[in-house]
Amino acid sequence: MENLPRRERTDIGIIIREVQPADAAALANVQGTSWNETYRGLLPDSAIDSRLAPDGFLQLWSDRLQAADPGPFLTQVAMESSPDGERIVGFVSSGPSRSQQFGLAGEVLALYLLRSEHGRGIGRRLWDAALDDLRERDLCPGFVWVLADNRAAGFYRHLGAEEIGRRVCDIPGASHLEEIALRFDC
Repeated sequence: MENLPRRERTDIGIIIREVQPADAAALANVQGTSWNETYRGLLPDSAIDSRLAPDGFLQLWSDRLQAADPGPFLTQVAMESSPDGERIVGFVSSGPSRSQQFGLAGEVLALYLLRSEHGRGIGRRLWDAALDDLRERDLCPGFVWVLADNRAAGFYRHLGAEEIGRRVCDIPGASHLEEIALRFDC
């Protein structure tokens, strides 16, 4: 493929579809690559490296996608089709709120997109797919948690989300991280 700027790659199509059990390795790759691209500099390297250990995200996704009860959360993937084949470049997970703190019905749990795909409208399409899911299940309005220093906070705000709260959270290898909750209508 020619080395055209991302926004000019018109020969590539994106399909948003529900995740399938065979997608576990691709989801692990997207999440691991995104963690490396997004959180370096925001989290200690040791916290990132421990999450990127061999099969870390792969085991997580394999277990989730093979579970007899998939749970209440829907994961949708962005599948890129090109003359070279198909590959998953991003995903979004949405469902009922895991917290009653804000009195909101829905939550976007995760939205990951490979940095090489930023600026093509794929993140917006994934976001819209999550909002469609929440609307269909009468889980609106909703919210999303994001690290305060994560560039994704600007993306969500650009789409109309507004800050409604903050909290300090801990993940293995990193403590006292500030997250913001952003409310959105759907």
